[in-house]
Amino acid sequence: MVLGGVVILGLALLVDPWSIHWTTGLTLALLYNAVPGNALAWILWAYALHRLPSGVAGMGTLLAPAVGILASWGQLGERPDWLEGSGMTLIFVSMALVIAEHMRDHETIEFSEAQE
Repeated sequence: MVLGGVVILGLALLVDPWSIHWTTGLTLALLYNAVPGNALAWILWAYALHRLPSGVAGMGTLLAPAVGILASWGQLGERPDWLEGSGMTLIFVSMALVIAEHMRDHETIEFSEAQE
């Protein structure tokens, strides 16, 4: 993240023809995107990967588009069309498959341990 940020900053300083009008709102928005929106998200992701199986932790990445669509529907009144609805359905089906596979693995382990 740091290396990519340095490269982007260098390109922005070389290419950006617009002048930035620094305001309190812009500064607060940048701080919000940098700290909780990025740094905290990476820390929580690393924590989830450390504590959970990768399949279970990956379910959060599957939920992100569905949460975004549902949040825009609730907050902005944007109704999802049939394509977005079918995409959310596929996301929920894939999550159900991951959960079923995870539960099946646990049942197999518990059954094999019980035989010993």
